[in-house]
Amino acid sequence: MMRSQRGVSLFLVAVMLVLIVGAIIAFTGLFGHKRVTAQSADTAAHLAAAQFALEQYAGASGNLPCPANPALDTGDADPIGPTPTCNSPAGTVPWRTIGLSRDQAFDAWGWKISYRVYTGAAGSLTQANAASMVQCTTNAASWSPGLGAGNTCRELNGRHTKDSEYLATRALMLKVTDFGAPTKNDVAYVLISHGVSGLGAWTSAGVQKMPLPANAHELSNENATDFFAEAASDPSVDATNPTHFDDVIVYRELLDFIVHANLAARAWPDPAPGLADVVANSATVAA
Repeated sequence: MMRSQRGVSLFLVAVMLVLIVGAIIAFTGLFGHKRVTAQSADTAAHLAAAQFALEQYAGASGNLPCPANPALDTGDADPIGPTPTCNSPAGTVPWRTIGLSRDQAFDAWGWKISYRVYTGAAGSLTQANAASMVQCTTNAASWSPGLGAGNTCRELNGRHTKDSEYLATRALMLKVTDFGAPTKNDVAYVLISHGVSGLGAWTSAGVQKMPLPANAHELSNENATDFFAEAASDPSVDATNPTHFDDVIVYRELLDFIVHANLAARAWPDPAPGLADVVANSATVAA
């Protein structure tokens, strides 16, 4: 009888242990899911803050800044100020230049947020006034053929560059394929969090986490002009597996960016009759 009771007791203890272990696993999974969800939300907030700061900077200056040198922790664009070509095209958010806090230039996993901008080509958005369409017109009657330096909008004798002429020089910019939708070819800039794995991302110490991503789309996000947003792979997929993906990107298409930066073309009025070809110089003032 005692032997039978002992067997029942051991069975109950085993059942209790299984239930306890199951509860611990379930709690750990729930806690881990909540933590990942919170980190994703924090990263999304930092990406949104960087996006807003970039567009405020462009609205005030007329151009987008160059990326920061990822090996440095200055937060300065490289170089500082407008330029046709950037020194660190595969760099990170220039947080000091755009008035962002240093912490907001990192994702929730402690990696620097990467920043890519359309630069180094015809119509580069990092050169002076290149991101502004303010001096372009939507009024065909006040249109003057021709662009300013660097394919920018300009005003000449009361007439302005036609908006479509400006846009034609920027037909092929950065490219983004967003969850399998048709590729967008007119993207002004892209911000990238390299996810929990951080492969290819830069640390606060200015060191790039290696190896570079094995996933072709993650590798393209790291160092190319073609970018991909897609669903994250299952957490069980190792970061070095070619099917692994955990990047998070945000971007703006050119016209959307220009509207957000308050740099859109205007319906400029026709110049006053007889004054279209008058140049304000000493001779015309004397006359």
